[in-house]
Amino acid sequence: MIRNRFFVILFGAWLGAAGLSPAPMAVAQGAKPAARTVEINEKGEPLAKGAAGAADATSGTLRLLRELEAFHKNVKTIHATFHQLRVDEVFREPVESEGKLWFDKPSSRFRADYANPDEMINLIVGNALYMYVKKLQQVDQYTYASAEERDQQLHELLIGFGFKADDLVRQYEIHSSADEPAVQSELEREKADLLKEKLDPDALWLFEIKPRAATAETSPFKQLKVAIDKTTHLPKKIWYKDQSDASMTLVMKSIELNTKLSDALFDKDKLFPPGTEFIDKRNAP
Repeated sequence: MIRNRFFVILFGAWLGAAGLSPAPMAVAQGAKPAARTVEINEKGEPLAKGAAGAADATSGTLRLLRELEAFHKNVKTIHATFHQLRVDEVFREPVESEGKLWFDKPSSRFRADYANPDEMINLIVGNALYMYVKKLQQVDQYTYASAEERDQQLHELLIGFGFKADDLVRQYEIHSSADEPAVQSELEREKADLLKEKLDPDALWLFEIKPRAATAETSPFKQLKVAIDKTTHLPKKIWYKDQSDASMTLVMKSIELNTKLSDALFDKDKLFPPGTEFIDKRNAP
């Protein structure tokens, strides 16, 4: 069993509404996240609570989300490298991976490559996710039931680069160290590890994110934390727990914004060599 989890979640304000593993979220056929309405004033403060406490983000967290959204408004592409550590609840042994990713915002095309322990290409184009394992010469293809479902996967992969604040708080419970002591305390608990990774805790905002009840069943993650650099507005480290209770941490090594991305990066007809077997996972349990 390949245990290199397809994951990248970078946090924030990037797609404007739309963050890696060989076994991604199960694509629930026909599932469509329910929309929720959250009325927010120009300061980012909730006017009233909606269903299921939809407006429970604090004003400080909302203002910070809006700040990230504004900063990343003009970002069109991203290219990044990262280091990922995954611990599976069954196998318990850590699996380390080095990877790189590309995202084209206007077309919502995404790609992530892994060099180890197994060479992989993970691609989101249109309404489908393709996961290619080189040594097996095989692609698992997952077709999304809706654009909303695809965008939930992109939230798993890309929360950190600028989704609309209003859209985020409708779908997720979000808390931050901007004005919440409990989250600030969590950042302090991570201090030793952050320093080992040459990250300054005092230079970071920490977000804690959970899916709301309406989207919990289709969300690829149960819980995630994202550390954002206060100066660059870029994600530095992500902590993640998926639906199988596997835990992952991801540390960004480099991030380039608005670099020109070739269409060939996302061309599945050229990425996967002749003879590759495609397996349709639309009806997989």
